[in-house]
Amino acid sequence: MNICKIIKEKLFHSSKNSSDGLIAYKYRVWDKTNDSHEFQRRIITHNELYLSSPNQFNDPFDSSLPFQYRKKDLKPKKIYKKMYQMSLNEWPYMPHYERDRIIKERIGSGAFIGSKYSKEIHEDFIKKINKEIGIYSLSENKSNILMWSHYADSHKGYCVGLDYNILLKKIGSISPVIYSDKFPQLSLFPKDSIADFMQLFITKSKDWAYEKEVRIIMRYKARHTIKIPDECIKEIIFGYKMEKDDKNEIIDLIKTKSTPIAIYEATANSEKFKLDINKKNLR
Repeated sequence: MNICKIIKEKLFHSSKNSSDGLIAYKYRVWDKTNDSHEFQRRIITHNELYLSSPNQFNDPFDSSLPFQYRKKDLKPKKIYKKMYQMSLNEWPYMPHYERDRIIKERIGSGAFIGSKYSKEIHEDFIKKINKEIGIYSLSENKSNILMWSHYADSHKGYCVGLDYNILLKKIGSISPVIYSDKFPQLSLFPKDSIADFMQLFITKSKDWAYEKEVRIIMRYKARHTIKIPDECIKEIIFGYKMEKDDKNEIIDLIKTKSTPIAIYEATANSEKFKLDINKKNLR
């Protein structure tokens, strides 16, 4: 799977009218009365992206899916081969007979039958993931009513359009989320172990498909921030319930940036259940 190619194709459809290229969107809150929201404003005030730990998300399944290996891989001979390979790294100086005995005892315990193996390692895995993995979620959709309601202070917040290519150059990879009604199944012998493992972080329930999410995933960045250059910020969209004073404050901040940023406003369509995104003429 060429993840970079997939994400470019997906984002192109939502950004085809932008002369500045591909854009990914982040919904944010601008409530200055609540100190806990400061990190949501810092994307503009300090050019910072805050990478959350998975346990900060509102989806209880997010990045905490249990290990489920493909049934065809759970045959004793295949399991033995996999464990032997792994043991060579963990215990390089162990005699073959001792290695063989431990592996056979492990298989004989039934730990790999059904989901017992996944349950055994799942708790430790989740603790490690929540401590290490930082995730920054973006969307290819800038006018979704639910997104504005859930992530932008019930339309009183704002949305930031970030340059995908600049993000990709700085981060290295951006992955599209896969929406499914089943947990992903991993292979004991994957051709690409990283891509196979990544399924646990980019697979979500179909109930979230409306978000059209793409995400930055970085190890050792949980609850950390990363800096982006001014030119990465391409658009600001004001929620249609956003206060005028908040809009003016953001406009003043934008004027301090070294590159131009387009300003838009969301308005309620007068005929359909949809939001219109209109360019704001600054005078």
